[in-house]
Amino acid sequence: MSTLLDIINQIDLILPQLDNFIDQFHTTLLDNSVNIVTDSSSNMYMEVPSTTPEDKATFLRKKLDVIDRLVNTKSAEVDKLLKEGSNLELNLKKDNPEFQSKILAKVDELNKLKTKYRHMS
Repeated sequence: MSTLLDIINQIDLILPQLDNFIDQFHTTLLDNSVNIVTDSSSNMYMEVPSTTPEDKATFLRKKLDVIDRLVNTKSAEVDKLLKEGSNLELNLKKDNPEFQSKILAKVDELNKLKTKYRHMS
């Protein structure tokens, strides 16, 4: 069983990776004039300029798909760790009503990254 410190350390390792993937995604979009549209079912569609050669368009679609999967995977990992940490904190709070949450700050960090990653709809 993980301790709260272990969970926070794991989150602290993953959040910078997640931020880096989000930056790579946005940089790829901007550098290649790609538009992203997300429908109501959260399906992501990429629009590349008509002047983009087909092989480059295919490469960009694959690259953005991979980065999107990495972002979603890392985000899910952090969500799972946050739930685990919240459960541990509930038990700590029962033992010590003065206990100050360490997980809430991590929730805020993840939410900021999720906001940063939102696609156009």
